[in-house]
Amino acid sequence: MKVSNSEATRKTYQQRIIAFAKYMQDNSKIDIELLKDAYREAKYKGEMEREKFLDKLHDAIEDYVCFVKTQKFTNMHVKLVVSIVSSYIRKGCGIKDVEIDIPKRTFPIFHNRDISKEEIKTILEHAGLRDRTFFLMMAESGLRPSTLLGLRYKYIKQDFEKNMIPMKIELPSELLKDRIEARFSFVGEDAFKVLKEYLSTRKQIGDNDFLFLPERPSTAKGEVPSESAMSNKFNRLVLKLGLDTALGRGKPKSVRLYNLRKYFFNNMKCDSAYRNYWFCHKSIDDHYISTQEDKHREEYSKGYKFLRVFQATDTDVRLEALTNELKATKQALAEKDESAHAQYEKELEAIKTENKELKAGLEAVGGMYERFEHGLNKMEKLHDETLKDFEKFSTGLFEKLASKGVIAREDLDTTFSESWQELLQKLKEKPTKEKQEEKQKP
Repeated sequence: MKVSNSEATRKTYQQRIIAFAKYMQDNSKIDIELLKDAYREAKYKGEMEREKFLDKLHDAIEDYVCFVKTQKFTNMHVKLVVSIVSSYIRKGCGIKDVEIDIPKRTFPIFHNRDISKEEIKTILEHAGLRDRTFFLMMAESGLRPSTLLGLRYKYIKQDFEKNMIPMKIELPSELLKDRIEARFSFVGEDAFKVLKEYLSTRKQIGDNDFLFLPERPSTAKGEVPSESAMSNKFNRLVLKLGLDTALGRGKPKSVRLYNLRKYFFNNMKCDSAYRNYWFCHKSIDDHYISTQEDKHREEYSKGYKFLRVFQATDTDVRLEALTNELKATKQALAEKDESAHAQYEKELEAIKTENKELKAGLEAVGGMYERFEHGLNKMEKLHDETLKDFEKFSTGLFEKLASKGVIAREDLDTTFSESWQELLQKLKEKPTKEKQEEKQKP
């Protein structure tokens, strides 16, 4: 009870423990609710009292197990009942010194026969809208009746409102058998259509509203139909349509509600790891199977054509062909895009290389320009100084001419030549001075 997250498991434990408590009170005068305190009291009194208490409890439990075996239960059900009693005594009451023999080997006595598509189709044609929806969803999802009855609108809302087929069903762990983690399953086109028709009869539906409601809410015991109620509906249709005959009390028919779950298991043709996942069976594959929704949807779609109860119409066949054609087109476009992208990457890399080379060239040109500009500045500076020297030369020349009273052409040439030689000598000395100044700069 403490470790169970499943509502169905919790109810089963409660029912079995209540039956066990009644038997123990009526036949052995033992109140199982007081077992923990009674055991501690006997233990504190001494070893003799403790042994008396354990012997009495052991004999009473053995009587109950014998009683259970006379109730025409299957050996699998007997094992379930004994396991529940053992769990209650050892874990619930903390009495670990009582040996309870749990059957180790169990095997089914009654086998459901395989139900055919035509038989399911006949049942669906004679069922009411709610029951038809329930039965078809069970056949297309493989879910247990208790799980389907616990479904709320929020668990299908996402795909249902998008008209997504296959339609995903979210399955939180509390809807599944104990120790099964949350997962999801699907239903196909036929179940989706009839579900849509059924829910359209509801004026409004909220996220937390159950999918399946009692047909007569005023007389219903709970918010949803019971599993036994849905099983009885199915059984009455089976008998009415002559698909099976009653064998008497305690002898189940070969066609029962769980035949729909068996139908899914046998007709969903896909990887067994995926089928077990949707079927909510715990297996080693749970640790390795992909949980990508698209992959599961693809696998379900492949197997649905073998599972489908009603034949696909011409429109459905055409739609499937168009869908496959669209997928092929998308694949071709994706491959083309991939090729174009590779070409683009190649061209982009070439442009990057070219830009790198161009940048290096520009950097080299920039260096040359800086050197050219520096030389030009030096030339302008030299030019300015040369003009000043020439001006001084001219002034000095004419001063010499005036001072000497030069009149003859020969005297003018001699004076000019002397002044010109002085100017040339100064010009030769200037670069040497500039180089020295350059060296002195930091």
